[in-house]
Amino acid sequence: MKKKILSLALTLALCLGLTVSSSAEKAMTYEDEFNHFFRLTNVQQVADDWNGLGLGLPITCYKSAEITTIADVTYFHALPIDEDGNSGEEIPVSSLVEFDYPPHPEKFIKAGAKITLSEPGWYQVFAGVCTNDHQPKGNGGGELEGVDFFITVLDEDVPTSADPQPTTPPALVVEDIPASGTAVASTQAVEVDGKKVEFQMYALLDANGNGTNYVKLRDLAHVLNGTAAQFAVGYSNAAGITLTSSQPYQGNGSEMTTPFSGDRAYTGGGQSVQVNGNAVEMTAINLLDDAGGGYNYFKLRDLGTALGFKVDWSAARGIYIETK
Repeated sequence: MKKKILSLALTLALCLGLTVSSSAEKAMTYEDEFNHFFRLTNVQQVADDWNGLGLGLPITCYKSAEITTIADVTYFHALPIDEDGNSGEEIPVSSLVEFDYPPHPEKFIKAGAKITLSEPGWYQVFAGVCTNDHQPKGNGGGELEGVDFFITVLDEDVPTSADPQPTTPPALVVEDIPASGTAVASTQAVEVDGKKVEFQMYALLDANGNGTNYVKLRDLAHVLNGTAAQFAVGYSNAAGITLTSSQPYQGNGSEMTTPFSGDRAYTGGGQSVQVNGNAVEMTAINLLDDAGGGYNYFKLRDLGTALGFKVDWSAARGIYIETK
């Protein structure tokens, strides 16, 4: 049975946050930057904004665009939409591997599930997780955390003469954090290329007790040294902190040690870092030691985006890094 699409408010919220330039003329790959649930290939254009009128859908793709989950999810659907806003039959999902994750009431779908949009037209796509551990979603129960977005698939194949994508690091969103305060000490296990590594991190907590973790820059450089994602760390008065990808890291003896005991006062905000010669703005905090020296801590996702390695999370693996 056909049904009208009702969730335009969530779609509006998502589409206003899309950051790939609408002036792009060649096929691109787009990754959901908010929840990190999916990756989309054959992208021709992503709109800068959403007009709310159902005209000019926000993401435009060439034929046979492929949507792949990059995290474990509980729902993953794509529906064709006609010009009246009615939905058709759900598009089949390939590479579908389901598993139980108690006490969650619904089966999870392993990362790597795929939906291929081979026919031109309009589509609405859903991907996400039912966050309530005790009730199924729908029928008034269960909260949903995910993305709901529209795609226009063109009746055109990907251009064969597309030039390679530029390698300039993407712009990152600098979060508005307090300029000073207390950072809470924590130990976090992170999977790096399949192996668990314990990092001593610091978190900034909001009014509800939810935290954002920051990792010491030299700790991460030390752990990734010798991998495909290794990077060198430097400093100069003129350039400040410099990071150079694909270069070996030269340690200074401070790596993987806790410079402080317990929680620590911090100063922080926007931090300009030179990545392969390009200025990249990140959110950072600086913890001062008793001798007046400092240690810079950054968010893992920011460093992964700027240096080109994958940082993600799944219910089965927790936080993980893939360097290849």
